[in-house]
Amino acid sequence: MKIASIFGSNMVLQRNKRIRLWGWGNPGQVISGSLVTDEGKEKVTRSVGEDGEWSLDFEPKRAQKGVRLSIESDGETILFDQIKIGEVWLAGGQSNMAYPLRYDSEKERVYQSEDFPEIYYYDCPKISFEGEEDLYDYSYAGFWRSTTQEDLDYFSALAYYFAEDLALDLDIAIGIIGCNWDGTLAASWIHPSYLEDNGGKVWLEWYEDMTKNLDMDRYKKDFLSNPENDHEDPVKKGRDKLVFPGLTKEEQDEYMNLQSMDALMEGFAKMIGPYSSQRPGGLYDTMLSKVAPYSIGGVIWYQGESDSRLPDVYDQVLGGLIQCWRDLWEDEIPFLLVQLAPFERWLFADGDNFPIIRKQQEAVAKSMDKVWLASSSDAGMQWDIHPKSKRKIGQRLALLAKEHVYGKEICSDPPELQSLDRVEEGILVSFSNARTLKVVGQDIKGFQAFGSNNQELAVKAELIPPNQVLIRCKYKEDIRLCFARTPYYCVNLYNEWDNPVKPFECNI
Repeated sequence: MKIASIFGSNMVLQRNKRIRLWGWGNPGQVISGSLVTDEGKEKVTRSVGEDGEWSLDFEPKRAQKGVRLSIESDGETILFDQIKIGEVWLAGGQSNMAYPLRYDSEKERVYQSEDFPEIYYYDCPKISFEGEEDLYDYSYAGFWRSTTQEDLDYFSALAYYFAEDLALDLDIAIGIIGCNWDGTLAASWIHPSYLEDNGGKVWLEWYEDMTKNLDMDRYKKDFLSNPENDHEDPVKKGRDKLVFPGLTKEEQDEYMNLQSMDALMEGFAKMIGPYSSQRPGGLYDTMLSKVAPYSIGGVIWYQGESDSRLPDVYDQVLGGLIQCWRDLWEDEIPFLLVQLAPFERWLFADGDNFPIIRKQQEAVAKSMDKVWLASSSDAGMQWDIHPKSKRKIGQRLALLAKEHVYGKEICSDPPELQSLDRVEEGILVSFSNARTLKVVGQDIKGFQAFGSNNQELAVKAELIPPNQVLIRCKYKEDIRLCFARTPYYCVNLYNEWDNPVKPFECNI
């Protein structure tokens, strides 16, 4: 008898939803589970199916602590204690979600705390192909961590700040399932069938083209001998020190002088295949499906940087991913998205296509139920794709959850363009999701205007209380007005909840 690794002592179970346990055994074997809560003891018994799998469903429970679980079969017993029932969220995406708390610029405030709220973190092992778990030591992952000094090193910074804010507000335990991987495509996290009948098909075609002449023996040898594919303990090995702590522009220039972009792309191409984390559907199979259908309250998602190679189809891929996950969980789980932060360049990457990705993210949030978007328009760094302070982004996600998931009477959505009107002095811009707007600093940053010949026009932005901005200009011809359109900017216009205005672009 085996039980899925996500179940263990110290775990958090989702309140007010069905609690499902699952595992493996011999066909016909009888499995009994007992869940001991404040309401008493609930016992469920089932037999292992012909496929060797079993599952047990327990009735929804209210938030509480000190829960115990036992699983019994053929004289064998598995015991788990110190279980909490509270709110559980899955933290998905790529490097900005994976970004460890130990590198966050505000980590000392967290590490020096003497009074942590109840936050628990389960980090899914980064496994990209079946059997990889037998090749490396994954003992650092696959169990529930608490807020000890040692465990905090492994927390996602963004997920920690999100959970901290919720735990303090809701006064219950918060569990985070970290299911993310640096540099991955959205297509890696979705079943390929959800890519076949939409624009996401380009990623299936890309993979087919990259692997059409694959020499499997050579590929396997190259992949397993590449030290970058060793995913053992990241804290002890320190393999992420190049990516997360941050390099100055000068250090990046020096690195790039020693590297060839062509050589890097050639090395990347050699790794694409059935072992790669980049293959469509790969991480859906080897990571996500291993933790579903563990009941969750919702998903926080920070991803899209890698999809900027093909930005025009991102809305279809992201929308397909959300539907795919909801189908997997058989639950219309809420999704809270982070709109990509601005940056100009980081090593060989640039943010030129990020405005397209941001539009696609906004389109998904507006077109799908229970999907909301947090702005990071003030969080970017000119020479780094990874904002070093994740606290305000995590808190904005928590703000969205408080209003839209937990029913708090607050304004959690970032200000967005409501209307444009030509007036004698120029263009009057009105915003929704803002009873009042405020400027941090002297002048409003981020507004640009372009004439019919795409030449940038001189404009000056002025706050008109309570929630409008006047763009002073004398141009009467058609112009394109942009807010935060350039690759790097730092928005300083906020609503009363310290939410920065979302980027926009329109003609008038």
